[in-house]
Amino acid sequence: MVVKTHPQILPYVDKLQSGNSGQLSFYPLVAFERALESGYLYLGILNGDPCGYIYRGSGPDIKCYQICIDYGLRRRHHGAAIVAVLEAEAAFDKAHCISLRCGFDLEANDFWKDLGYSCLATVNGGIRRQRRINIWRKALQPELFSDVHVEPESGKTSQRFWAKNKQLGIVTKFHRGKRITDYRALVLKN
Repeated sequence: MVVKTHPQILPYVDKLQSGNSGQLSFYPLVAFERALESGYLYLGILNGDPCGYIYRGSGPDIKCYQICIDYGLRRRHHGAAIVAVLEAEAAFDKAHCISLRCGFDLEANDFWKDLGYSCLATVNGGIRRQRRINIWRKALQPELFSDVHVEPESGKTSQRFWAKNKQLGIVTKFHRGKRITDYRALVLKN
C-alpha cells in the first residue's frame, strides 16, 4: 500500500535518508515538509509499517528527487509498487515523463532499467564521492521523437582524492562556478 499521509512519515523519511546518506543526495527536513504539504511525498506501507518513500517534483516533466526503500526490504517489489503509484498519478495528471538521477555505483540502476526507464546520459557528480550520475527517463505519453539512449555507466566511487585535499587544506568550503571547475581539475589531476 502507498499513502501520502501517515503520522510517522517525516521522522521515517528523515531517518531513512540519514541511514542511506552514502547513496542519496541530502535534502533538509523542510524540503520533505513542503513535499508532504504539496502531495509529492509517497510512503510505502508494509504490514502497517513504513517500508520506503519517493520524493518527487511537479510539472509536465516530473523529477523523482529521491527514492529509498528500507535495506532489509529491498526485494524490488516494494519499490516497484511505490513507483507504479507515482507513474499512475503522473499519467492521470497528463505528465509527459518521469526523470531521475542515479549514482553509477548503485544497484538501483538495474531497478530503473527493469521498470522500463532508459538512460539518456551520464554526467559528473560531486567531487567528494567521485561518482558519475546516470540520468534515467520514462515517457508517459506518446512522443513525436524517441529519446537517444546510452548504456548506463557502472563502477565504484573513491573519496581518496577529496580526503587527501581535505587534509592538505585545499578543501575548506563549498565552491561554485569557475572555482568548482578549477577544483575538479585539481582533484582529478592528483
